[in-house]
Order: sequence, then structure tokens, then C-alpha cells
Amino acid sequence: MKTRHMSIGIAMSDFYGNHKNAWRSEQTDPLAYINIEEQIKYAKIAENGGLDYIFMPDRVFLHTGFTGSINFPIDPIVQISAIAAHTKHIGLIPTLSTSFNEPYTIARQLRALDLISGGRVGWQVVPSFEPEAFANYGQNVPKSSDKYGRLHEVIQITQALWGSWKKEAGEPNQNTSVFLNSEYIQPINLQGKYVGARGPLQAPP
Repeated sequence: MKTRHMSIGIAMSDFYGNHKNAWRSEQTDPLAYINIEEQIKYAKIAENGGLDYIFMPDRVFLHTGFTGSINFPIDPIVQISAIAAHTKHIGLIPTLSTSFNEPYTIARQLRALDLISGGRVGWQVVPSFEPEAFANYGQNVPKSSDKYGRLHEVIQITQALWGSWKKEAGEPNQNTSVFLNSEYIQPINLQGKYVGARGPLQAPP
């Protein structure tokens, strides 16, 4: 019989509970969305409970005149970086939109986060679709073919950047005075219709 494994995680998107008025509870910190200590506490509970990962969705706008609670991270990369330093095993999955982030930025941030967390990082890949989000970046909502065309290019170039620094480059060796073998750290020189990058990445695999 084939063994199957199910990965179970928690979405750290609503810091108060599912009910829209949960933030008003006396047991709730109404500033949990900006309280990193509270978020670290949630992550540790998830880790100690045996969950495989925490996932942070993202939203880069507020609806005009909103009256509810803020139930999205203020910045997934920054918050997960703080959580990484206070956890040991649980996976860390931030959301980074391909609509507003360049491949080099994504590759660099996630590689750095993966290194400081000991290899625990994933990536929720999404394009944005809300007019308010595009307005925050001075853009109009592109047609679907452009939005997903950019998404595919961002993924391909990000992966290529991750591969631009190979393990064969080695590590700094104080005895031989060789820091790295640059033969295995090379530019990728990729340019698509929507995005491009020269490379190589600045951080080791």
C-alpha cells in the first residue's frame, strides 16, 4: 500500500478569529495585526502542535471606508523573518505577488529567508487582481493574458536566479585562501516580454 503524507498548516491571516467582531473580545489583543510577539506566540503554538507550516496571505490595499478589522499581514516577508528567528521546525510560506515584485527581489528575499531559517521557506505565488492594489502601484489592472504571462516569466526567472549560484562553488576555505569558485556563480541573462534579470544571485544555495 502506498504511503501518503498530508501537510497541514495554519493561515496567519486573521489574528482574531473568524467572526468579524472577534477583535472586540476581552481575551483578544486588538493590535495583534501589528504585534509581532503575538504572532510569534501563534507560530510557536502551531509548531508545538505538530503543524507543518504557517502561511501568510497578503493584500496590498485597503477598501475605501472599510469598517472591519485588518486581517492581513502588514508585510509577510518582514513578519515571517521575525517569526523565523523564534521557531525551529515549522515551514514558513509568505505570499509575494508577481504583479508588483521583480524576480530578482523575490529570489533574493526568499533565498535570504531560507538561509536564516535553515531551509524552511516556501512561496505562495499569486498575481494580484484588485483595482485598488494596482492603483497603489500607479497601474491599471492588466488583461488576463498579460497578468499570467508576467506570472509565468517571474517564476521562470526567479528559479533561474536560484540556480545561478551552484553548490559546486563551495564555501570559503581559510586554509587555501579560496573564498569561492566563481566558475559556478554565473549570470543568467534572461529577458522576457514582462520581466528580466542579469544575475547571478548574491546568496549561496
